[in-house]
Amino acid sequence: MKKIIAYITIVTCLVSALSAQLMDKNQYTNSLWTGFGNFNPRTDPADAAPNARDFHTDHAEWKGFSDVFQARMSAGTMTIDAMLQWNANTYYDSDDNLDHVAFEYQDSEVNFILKAVKNLDFGMGTRLNWLVGPAPSNGGYLWQVRYHVMQGGLQYGLPGAAAVTGAAYYANYINNNYKLKTNTVSTEAVALNVNYEDLFQVMGAVPNGSSTDDFVVNGGLRVMPTESILIAAAFNRILLDDGNLYAGLSCTVIDNIQIDGWFAMNNLGGKSDNGLIGTGGALGMNLGEFTLRPEIGVTFYESSHYTTAGYTGLQFIYDLTEELSFNLWSSVALGSKDKRWDSSRKGGTIIDIRPDLTYFFKTNDEFAVSFEYQRITSFLDKTYNNWSMGFFWTHIF
Repeated sequence: MKKIIAYITIVTCLVSALSAQLMDKNQYTNSLWTGFGNFNPRTDPADAAPNARDFHTDHAEWKGFSDVFQARMSAGTMTIDAMLQWNANTYYDSDDNLDHVAFEYQDSEVNFILKAVKNLDFGMGTRLNWLVGPAPSNGGYLWQVRYHVMQGGLQYGLPGAAAVTGAAYYANYINNNYKLKTNTVSTEAVALNVNYEDLFQVMGAVPNGSSTDDFVVNGGLRVMPTESILIAAAFNRILLDDGNLYAGLSCTVIDNIQIDGWFAMNNLGGKSDNGLIGTGGALGMNLGEFTLRPEIGVTFYESSHYTTAGYTGLQFIYDLTEELSFNLWSSVALGSKDKRWDSSRKGGTIIDIRPDLTYFFKTNDEFAVSFEYQRITSFLDKTYNNWSMGFFWTHIF
C-alpha cells in the first residue's frame, strides 16, 4: 500500500520544487467531505477566543458538506494548477438548533507554471508553495484527512492572543506572507525556479503587496550534493530590515530512515520585541508495512516575558491490507506563558489524537473516516474537550 505513503507525504522531503504544487501530476480529482462534532471544524479551536461559541458546545452538530474539484493540466511548456471549493455550511441559532444551510463559494486557487527554457521555470499564482526543505507537520485542507495536523495544534502568536499560543515557527515557503500573519502557506506571488542538473535549485518570489516603496523579495536555495542529503535555506523580505531566515537539513542515514532538522528566525533586524526562534527535528522510518515519524518543535521568544513553547508529535501508518490503511497522529503541545501574569493564567496545553482509516477502491476512488479528539486547556486555565468525525470520498478521473 505505497499509495498512502505518497498521499500524506510523510517519509521524504527530497522532492522537486514544482512537485509541491496543489497536485504533483496531471489529473483531475473531486473530493466530498461531511462531518459533525462539538466544535466547528472550519476553525481550529486553538485559534478561537475562549468564549467563542464555535470553540466548544455541549452537543454534536452536523457541519454540512464541502466539495472540492482540483485539476492539473499540461500543454507543451505550460502547466495550469487549479482548485475550486463549494460548501453547504450549516448555521445554528442561539438554542443550538439548526437554523439554515447556506450554499457558499468557499475558496479557489490557480497557478500557472511556464518552463521558459531548460532548467528555468516561471510561476504565477495564488498558492505557489514551492517546498524548500523539511519542516514541522503541516495540516491539509478541510476536506483532507490530515486537516488538523499542524505543529501540535499551536498557532503563531503571542501569549494572550489566542486560547493556546505558541509556534514551532518556520519560513520554508519562499513566498511566505511577508506581514507575518498566521497563514504562512498561501500568498499570491510571481516566482522563478532555476534547477541546475538536480544538484541545486535557486528560487525567488515577489509576493502580493510588494511595491517600489516597500519592495519584498523572497529567496530559497536547495543543494543536493548526493541523493541522500538535502541542504535548504530561505530568506523572506530580502533587502529589508525585518526578514525571516530558515535553514533545513534532510539526511537518509540508511535505507528507509531519514533525519530531518530545521531552524528559523523571524523579524531579523526588526525594532519591535516580537521575534521568534523556532527549531526542531523529525525521524522518518519506513519499516515495510509500518511508517513512523516522531517529531519535536520548540519556539523561543525574543521577549524575556514569554516562556518557551513547544510540542512533540507522532505519525504512525500501518497498511492493514493492499486496499486498507490505518493512520494515526497524536501530539502534546505546551503554549507560551507571559511571566507577568498571575498564577490564574497558564501557557495552555493541547492533547490531540486523530486516527483515520482509508480504503482504496480499484475504481480510482478513496474513502476515509477520520476521528479527532482534542483536550485544550486555555491560557485562562479552562479545559475544553472537543471532538469531530469526518467522512471523505475522493474520485480520481
